[in-house]
Amino acid sequence: MKKTKKSGFTLVELIVVIAIIGVLASILVPTMTGFVAKARKKADMATAQTIARAVGEVLADDDEAYEAFYNYNTTKLDVSCNGEDYKLRVVTRIDGRPNSAGGWNSQKFHGASSECEPFQKALNEAMLIDNPNPGAYLCPVKWSGEKGKEVRVWVIGFREDQPTTFEVWLGDGNGGWGFKPLRYRLYPSKDKTY
Repeated sequence: MKKTKKSGFTLVELIVVIAIIGVLASILVPTMTGFVAKARKKADMATAQTIARAVGEVLADDDEAYEAFYNYNTTKLDVSCNGEDYKLRVVTRIDGRPNSAGGWNSQKFHGASSECEPFQKALNEAMLIDNPNPGAYLCPVKWSGEKGKEVRVWVIGFREDQPTTFEVWLGDGNGGWGFKPLRYRLYPSKDKTY
């Protein structure tokens, strides 16, 4: 009688294959995570550009909004970007993700001063933000930020020393009026730490 040889993997071969898969996964997972973070940052840069275009159009086309943007802002923050420190006058903000409690504060551009409302209303109209569905973020923040520097809020303001230059920032949305501290400037030039 002839014996038939059984074919299949031995336990040693199976362990070697599992070890190789583990090594490959340990190399690929961090690389893929980096690609995902880069893609999210690029999406946020595109959103910042969209917001900036809308702000520019509103300021150029609407005299009442222009006056409201520049004349009625008392919220001043000390900010630092690319090694330069200056004061930023905050005009408006919009939530890009839920806050730490899982809720949201506003899905429209809004501000601390009621005198800024003509600008905020014009900006919401320019960006087609009129009556969003609850839970739908129309200016989403895709990148969550670095550990300890979470971002979830878009903030628009201008420099006190250069009032004709408006800026778009990302803030964490947990302190003060809901945007402190500001973390990264994305427009007109990107913060090097972003």
